[in-house]
Amino acid sequence: MTPDWIYRIQHVVACLLGGLATGYLAWRLWIRALTLDGAGETTAQLKFKIAYLAYAMSILMALTALAMILLTLRQPKRTIPGEGTGP
Repeated sequence: MTPDWIYRIQHVVACLLGGLATGYLAWRLWIRALTLDGAGETTAQLKFKIAYLAYAMSILMALTALAMILLTLRQPKRTIPGEGTGP
């Protein structure tokens, strides 16, 4: 088992890396949505603008990135809920 202080550092680094990577992907997806919007791309059958879907995905990814970064403030847990319980 790793000491608690190393476990905490590992938790913070993992959350920050995950948050930064997801934030970067959200930013790139927003740029892609702008390109799709400018080109007027639509679905073949329904003529729904693909840019709307890309904008929504980008916003949800940004919220996920924010949540991951906020998780750095939470105390990490070494157990998984429900683990170790049984007959």
